[in-house]
Amino acid sequence: GSDGKVVGLKIRIADNDVFVEVSDKGKGINELHKDRVFERMYTLEDSRNTNYQGSGLGLTITKRLVEQMGGSISLDSVPFQKTIFSVRLKRIRF
Repeated sequence: GSDGKVVGLKIRIADNDVFVEVSDKGKGINELHKDRVFERMYTLEDSRNTNYQGSGLGLTITKRLVEQMGGSISLDSVPFQKTIFSVRLKRIRF
């Protein structure tokens, strides 16, 4: 989110689900890359610079953990307006 200077975290409950949303207002993720960002070892070309070099594992690991807990993760991005990663998990009541 360094491009947009804003990072957000939102937690909400809807019926039997809990949603955790992480957002920013940076350059976003192009439509061509949206389906691939959760693939192992996939990084966006412009992230391969000397200041930041991702391994391409973070979102893959996140997706697998979320799915193992019976949830799902999704991405919605409008460049320089808002990019949201949303995790949905089943609500556990005690």
